[in-house]
Amino acid sequence: MINAKLFAEKDIKEIALKCIREAERDNAQELDLSRMNLRSLPIQIWQLSNLSVLNLSNNNLRSISSRIRQLTKLVDLNLYDNGLSHLPKEIGQLTNLTSLDLSINRLNDLPIEIWGTVQKI
Repeated sequence: MINAKLFAEKDIKEIALKCIREAERDNAQELDLSRMNLRSLPIQIWQLSNLSVLNLSNNNLRSISSRIRQLTKLVDLNLYDNGLSHLPKEIGQLTNLTSLDLSINRLNDLPIEIWGTVQKI
């Protein structure tokens, strides 16, 4: 598992990109970008088509791109404590997703598309 917490905390965006590049090179199935104070996700993350576990907890993400639909093998998505105010409906296209942690966010409602897909919210 690639873990961003092992790196120094300078230039967070570059560290996140380095982790994503390593995950792509290693064909990683898990990626941990938690506690990085990310406000947005690098677009390169959507190219990690083999990810089954993605931990984005404890960041400052306000939204998630509709490109999340590209992570078709995702089983576990952790978005805990980000301040998210909405989720894209495309999250419902993640048919392998069984666990989605949305605790401590600012969500008023969830896309109806996820209700038939995710087993554990």
